[in-house]
Amino acid sequence: MQQVMDMTTAMNFREHYTDPTSDLFTYAYALGIGVKPEQYNGPQTLFGYLLQMQQRDTHGKAFHYITPNTDILGWIISKVTGKGLAQVIEEHIWRKLGARRDAYLILDSNATAAHGGGLNITLRDAARFGQMVLRRGQYNQQQILPKSVAKRILTPGDTALFNVHYQDKWHGDIAYAYHDQWWTLNNKHKAVSAMGILGQYIYIDPVTEVVIVAMSSDAQPSSYLSKIIGPQLLHVIAVHVGKSK
Repeated sequence: MQQVMDMTTAMNFREHYTDPTSDLFTYAYALGIGVKPEQYNGPQTLFGYLLQMQQRDTHGKAFHYITPNTDILGWIISKVTGKGLAQVIEEHIWRKLGARRDAYLILDSNATAAHGGGLNITLRDAARFGQMVLRRGQYNQQQILPKSVAKRILTPGDTALFNVHYQDKWHGDIAYAYHDQWWTLNNKHKAVSAMGILGQYIYIDPVTEVVIVAMSSDAQPSSYLSKIIGPQLLHVIAVHVGKSK
C-alpha cells in the first residue's frame, strides 16, 4: 500500500496530458469524462480499467506518477472499511474538520467514485484541510489525522527514487520528492503541496507556517505557468506573509 501512496508501483501506464495516444486518455474514457480514443475497445468503468492494467517492472524501485495509483488507494480504503470513499472522507475528515460545504467526486457509469481526480471542494474548506495538516493533524479541537501521519506528510521524501525516470529540470529545480500523495517542493523550506494539473494547489510551508490555496483553470494542463511560476510564486508569498525564521 505504501508503494501505491508513494507512486512507486511499476505499472505499464503512460501519463501525458496533451498526447491523445497516452494511456491517460483511455483511462479518462473509461471514467466517462473523455471521448473514445481511436481503436480502443477496453473497459468503460473505473474498476474494469484498473483490473486490466499490467505490471511493467519491479514495484518500489522508482517514482512513476500515474493517476490510477490514487484510484487503487481509494479502492483499498473502501475494501478495508467496507464503505465508499466519500463516506469515509465525510465521517473521518469532513465532518470533524467543520467543512462549510459538501464536497463532490466524479462518478463513472457504475456510480463508482473516481479517486485520482475531479474532487470539487471550496477554497476555504481546502484551506481548513491544509491548516489541519500543518497543525500536525489537529483542527476544530480534534485530532483528525494521527500526528505521525501529518508529520510524515510534512517530511521531505526520497530524492533517489524520485529522479530515476524523470531527468528534467522540473523534477529537481521545482519538485524535490513525492510521497504519501503529496509533492515536496525544492525551495528553501521544502514546502509540500497537493497540485492539480490546471493550477490548483494546497500549499503548506512548515517553516513560515503558512497555508495557501489557489484555484484556477489554466488553458493548458501542466503549463509553464502552473508548474513553474505557480510554486515559485507561492513560496514568495509564504515568505512575505509568514513567520520570519
